[in-house]
Amino acid sequence: MHLGGMMSVIVSSLIAVGACAHAHATPPAAVPGSIVSSSALSGDGLIDGAAEGYLLTYNTTGQDGRPALSTGQVFLPRGNAPAGGWPVVSWSHGTTGVGDQCAPSVTGSLTTTQPLVDYLRRGYAVVATDYIGLGSPGIHQYLAGRAEGHAAIDIVRAGRSLLPDLSPSWVSIGHSQGGQAALFAGRMAGEYAPELDFRGTLSYAPESNVENLVIGAGPYVPSLDFLDGASTYLVYILAGLNAARPDLRIPDHLTDFGVRAVASAELGCGDDLDMLKGTAMGALFAEPLLDPAVVAALQDYMAVPTTGWDRPVMIVHGSDDVTVPLPLSVALHLQLAAGGADAQLKVYPGTDHRSVLPASDGDATRFLTALLPPPR
Repeated sequence: MHLGGMMSVIVSSLIAVGACAHAHATPPAAVPGSIVSSSALSGDGLIDGAAEGYLLTYNTTGQDGRPALSTGQVFLPRGNAPAGGWPVVSWSHGTTGVGDQCAPSVTGSLTTTQPLVDYLRRGYAVVATDYIGLGSPGIHQYLAGRAEGHAAIDIVRAGRSLLPDLSPSWVSIGHSQGGQAALFAGRMAGEYAPELDFRGTLSYAPESNVENLVIGAGPYVPSLDFLDGASTYLVYILAGLNAARPDLRIPDHLTDFGVRAVASAELGCGDDLDMLKGTAMGALFAEPLLDPAVVAALQDYMAVPTTGWDRPVMIVHGSDDVTVPLPLSVALHLQLAAGGADAQLKVYPGTDHRSVLPASDGDATRFLTALLPPPR
C-alpha cells in the first residue's frame, strides 16, 4: 500500500474510533429546571388576567434523587414588568388523580382557579407544576413529598429560563395535596435552589400527618363515608408508594380486590374510582400495614419536615373540612412550632376543604404581600 493510501486508512480508522467513542459517551446530566420543550398557550388555555402563557416540559429531581421530567405551565401578568422582574408565585395544585389525563395542563383546571386569577391581577407571575408523572413518564407518585417539592421549585427555574422578566424572588403556595407540596418546596428551597430568593410558604388545608393514619389501615377499617374520597386517596397513596418502593411488595398486604384497585388507580381522576364506591376501606387489605419497613417508608415518602425551616409559613384550614380534617393541621402547626419554625395557623369556622380558599383571602393576601410585595 502506498503512503497516501496508508494515511487514508489511518485517518478513517481514527474518525471511526472517535465516532464510536462519541456514540457511547455518557450524556451530560440533566440540569434541574432546564427546559426540554415549550409551547405557547392561547385562548381558553390562558388564565383570566394572563398576558402570556406557556406549557413546559422541564427537568427536575425525583423522590429518589434521580433526574426526572415534569410538565407545567407559566403565566405572565398584563403590562410591563417592574424593575427586577415579575415576582413569582409557584402554585401546587390539589389532588387531580394519578393518570396523565388528570394533569391540570391537560384538563385546563387552572384557568378557573380563583387565587391564580387574583395573583396575576396583582402583578405576580404564576408558575404551576403538574408534578412528576402527571403528563410525563411513569406513574405519578401521589404525596411523594420530595418529588412534588422539587417539581414546584424547578418550574420557577424553568420559567425564569424561558422568560427573563421573571424575578428570582418567589413564594410557594398550594392547596390540599398542593399544600403538602408547597410545604416540601418551602422547606427544601434554600438548600435545593440557593440561587433563588425564596420568601415563604402559604399552605391551604395541606395533607399532613396522613402517614400516621395509613399505617393503621387494615382489614378491620370500616367505610369512612364521613371523609370525602378517603378510599380513593388511600389507593393513590398505595399506588404511588408501590411505584416508588417496589421492594416493599405492597400488593402482598392487599386482597385481590385491593390489588385490582391499585392497578386501576390511573383510570380515575379526582376522588372518582368507581370500583371503590360503597366499599369499606378494609376490603383493600389482607393484613395491616404494620411492617416496620412499610412504616418507615411511609414516613420517608410523605411526612412533612418539621425542623430546619428558615422562612415563614402560614397554614389555613376550614373547621368543617371532611377531606383533610382540621386536627391534622393543628398537629402539624404544633410540630412546626416545636421544631423552631416561624409558623402560624389560621382556622375559618364553617368552611370546608374548598371554601377555605375564598374565606381566607384577606389573611392570605396580607401574608403574601408582606413576604413578597406585588408591583400593583
